[in-house]
Parts: sequence; structure tokens; C-alpha cells
Amino acid sequence: MQQSKSSPAAPSLDYTKRITPYLITTPHQRQRRGRAPTNTVARFPCPLAVAVSIRSASAASIGAAPVVAMDGQPAGGGGGAGGDCDAVARAFVDYYYRTFDADRGALAALYAPHTSVLSFEGHAVAGAEEIGRKLAQLPFGQCRHSVSTVDCQPSPSFPGSILVFVSGHLQLAGEDHQLRFSQMFQLVPNEQGSFFVQNDIFRLNYG
Repeated sequence: MQQSKSSPAAPSLDYTKRITPYLITTPHQRQRRGRAPTNTVARFPCPLAVAVSIRSASAASIGAAPVVAMDGQPAGGGGGAGGDCDAVARAFVDYYYRTFDADRGALAALYAPHTSVLSFEGHAVAGAEEIGRKLAQLPFGQCRHSVSTVDCQPSPSFPGSILVFVSGHLQLAGEDHQLRFSQMFQLVPNEQGSFFVQNDIFRLNYG
């Protein structure tokens, strides 16, 4: 197998700046950040035919729907936290990036009205409305995500919540180069047996 003798040219500064919006948190947004979450947040619209639920050693089962894997079949592992965590994480990641690439403004439904926080390249905004607006107004058009890894852990911050860490590549329409990215989500269960995104951190990986 032949290997290239030279590394591909790095993306131009102008190109990489297109992915970095100026997401400034206003005093009004900071005040709203302290409000308690409401029960009106839309449930995670799982791409599968049934809702995804998770069992935690520290919490009772949330929802009666079976845990499912990406092929739509019940996940293995007998309902243990590890297997459920992986199934939920992969279902969420699949839905999130497919929606982002098609209509990223629609992702606002995954966040809580006031308490969810998105940090995109170090700039933070809070609340579903502001997050949806900023995602829709990112300084680039159509893009395509290619996910390389998905790691998850049960999180003790909220009973039944999950930390999800994603790495992969992002390609903007009309560009030859791909950008490497990492993204972290904290998924928190709601009373309907589904999840919303409490925390979301995105970073491009340079070097």
C-alpha cells in the first residue's frame, strides 16, 4: 500500500474561520441560565420506532419502552447501565448529526428552554431558543459529519443522565479539506422517559 510522501495542505485560515461563530452570551442570557428546567422540553425524537429509555443503578427505570440498538432490535446486556448507555448514546448521535446536516435549526427541540448550555469553539449561549438560533446562523451552509468514535458513561450529576463524547470529521460544502472535531453532550432524562441535552461542548481539533 503506497503512502503519500507529503501531508495534505492545511485548511486556509479563512476556511477554518467559517466554522467559528461569535456566540456571545448576553447578561439577559446569563440571568436566564439560572432558571430551573421546565417539563415542556420536547422529548428526544429518537430515529427508531420506539422511545429510548435508560436504567441506572442510582435511579429507577425511566419509561417503559425497551432499550434498543441502532438496528431497532432490543439491546443486549440484560438492561444493565453500560449496555443501555451505549444504545442511547449511539441512537442520539445518529439522530443529532443527521438532523444537523439536514436542518440544524431543528435541533433546538433537543435542549431545555432556559438551562441548557451550548459552548461552540469557546463561546457559550444558553436556552433552547438561543441555541437553535445560533445553530441556524452558523457562518457556513450545508455540511456533512462523519463520526469516528462514540464513547459514553453514566453521569452522577443527574440520576439517569449520560455523558457522550464524539470525535469525527466535518466537511463543508464546496471544500476539499475535512476538519476534525470533538463534541461532548450531557443527556438528562425527563419525566416522559426521554432525554434532553443539558450541556453541549464543540471544538475543532487542529494540528
